[in-house]
Amino acid sequence: MQDTVQADVQAAVDEYMVLYRQYKATEDALGALRKVIEPYMKECELTSLPCSDGSGRIDLSLVERPVMNARYTSYAMEDVAGWLTPSTRKKCVVEVIDKEKLEALCQLGEVPAQVLDRKVTRPSYSLIARPGK
Repeated sequence: MQDTVQADVQAAVDEYMVLYRQYKATEDALGALRKVIEPYMKECELTSLPCSDGSGRIDLSLVERPVMNARYTSYAMEDVAGWLTPSTRKKCVVEVIDKEKLEALCQLGEVPAQVLDRKVTRPSYSLIARPGK
């Protein structure tokens, strides 16, 4: 590692760390406030709450997010296949559906549109702060 660092770079590193600590503290505070706001909005079936001084609002919306799993993305098949015997291949290689290809085949009419209704999603709430102008 380098013993001396340019003064401007060192100042940038120092400021970055100060701002990062502030960012993490702010992120933690926002998370704690969200735990108060979101359940209230759900319970009262509210989609928006204004700031008391009119400077903005918080919106809550239900979003259906695709269920995704990085479990199958850590290794490239072509890099690993040569190391696997047929019996070990059966144990760790699984067949998955290529979302993009399935949707493209549906657009081409090769797959019925009803297939797309089978997409697995999970509900997730987005809490969005909308500052006023």
